[in-house]
Amino acid sequence: MKQKQRILRNILYVPILLGMMFLCACGGGDDGDDPVVSSDILNVDPGALTLNGNSGSGNLYVKANCHWKIEKRLNGGEDWLSVEPEDGTGNQNVTVKAISDNPSATTTRQITLRIKSDGGISRDIIVTQNPSQETLTVTPGTLSFDYNGGTKEFTINTNASWTISGANYNWFTLSKKEGQGAQTIQVEVYANTSENEARNATLTILTNSGKTAYLTIVQEYNSSITLDVTPLSVSASSLGDSYAVQITGNATWTASSNQDWATIDKSSGSGATTLNIRCSDNTTQTERTAIVTVRYFRNDFIIVVTQAAGSLPLISGVQYESTKESVTLTSSFASAFPVTEYGICYGTSANPTVNGTKVTTHDAGKTEGEIRYTLTNLNATDIYYARAYAISVVGIAYSDNTVFTTSGRLPDIDDNDRPNSVKGRR
Repeated sequence: MKQKQRILRNILYVPILLGMMFLCACGGGDDGDDPVVSSDILNVDPGALTLNGNSGSGNLYVKANCHWKIEKRLNGGEDWLSVEPEDGTGNQNVTVKAISDNPSATTTRQITLRIKSDGGISRDIIVTQNPSQETLTVTPGTLSFDYNGGTKEFTINTNASWTISGANYNWFTLSKKEGQGAQTIQVEVYANTSENEARNATLTILTNSGKTAYLTIVQEYNSSITLDVTPLSVSASSLGDSYAVQITGNATWTASSNQDWATIDKSSGSGATTLNIRCSDNTTQTERTAIVTVRYFRNDFIIVVTQAAGSLPLISGVQYESTKESVTLTSSFASAFPVTEYGICYGTSANPTVNGTKVTTHDAGKTEGEIRYTLTNLNATDIYYARAYAISVVGIAYSDNTVFTTSGRLPDIDDNDRPNSVKGRR
């Protein structure tokens, strides 16, 4: 009896076991949902996939006895993954490829692929893309500004963290000096008030791995500032005088002379003016030169002042009228500089000088005049030489030699008293 009961009980358990097996066949959960009753078989190898950070790819092998389809779960992120094919039936290879580099060189990114059969069986595959290699470029490489300054931009193209060094200048500012990934930076440059100095700076952009790029900032000086000087040569007479030089433009300038005898009335200034060069008398018999330099930040203007040599007085040849014991000598002089003395020197030797016998007039201040003297007490039988002279600050000028004698002769009847005819009688 007991044996029959056991047999009957086993017979009753068979349908129950078969039902349970049916419910569990190819069964699988869907994110914690209740088991799905299905005859589908679905498996994926491998269960997770890691791709290279620079557009890497990999393969999945789907094992199935049914039709399946692949869904992407982006979790709010970017779709950076391609899957080929996206659905199929039965066993099949699936190519998974990153369609772009990982924009980060420091963090991974993920997409979940859910492979699901028509019967509701699903498998989740997490695809991870590693960080990409660091990249870094800066565009443009140079920002140029005029002297007014202004604001311009440059872009840091990178997938890494970065910092900017070398920005410790006081004539511009940056909107950012550090950051992560690609960003556009604003550069504000202040006005360049310098008349002679352009400004430049080189910034270094550095990533965590040590990649570097550079940005050059260049600013012009005020190119609207100009200066001109005319004339650049002055011909001065030996007599002291003033000569005008015109300075035009709007630059700040300085002026100097390399000779004491050529003085200037201004040593510095700004913009247009007249610069007067005053030359003192050239009392030498040599031409001389002075250099006046007008300087501003872009150029030196060299003014060459050439002054004529000082000249000796001009003396005309001596004319004479002689009597028995005297001679009247005449001449004339003309001088650029006032004379301090003039006259005639004479003697019985050629080329008499002022150190010998002379007749003279001290009449300072004249620049021209006549010379006239009568010489007496001359020996009737001697030959005389005479030269007119005049003295100025330049020196002594002489005329050519004039040779003369008196008209003296033996006494004749006219040179003595005639005897008294009465006295002569006896």
